[in-house]
Amino acid sequence: MDRVLGQTVLVPATAIAMDLGSTRAANVVLLGALLAARPLLSPEGVRAGLAEKVKDPEARARNEAALERGAREALQPVQTA
Repeated sequence: MDRVLGQTVLVPATAIAMDLGSTRAANVVLLGALLAARPLLSPEGVRAGLAEKVKDPEARARNEAALERGAREALQPVQTA
């Protein structure tokens, strides 16, 4: 089963963000998933926006990792029992 079900993408955003060190990154995980499922913006443009707006190097690295993890997760098949 695909993770993209119609217009729904299943992503454990909070769990991924916690794994990256901050639940505040969950929104960027979801953005990465959205862009993987529906490429509305270029990943390069989003990364440039993050670099411009997020000045703290640690937070910027976490957000870039969150973007990548969200995209990867959205493209993985759903695990069924």
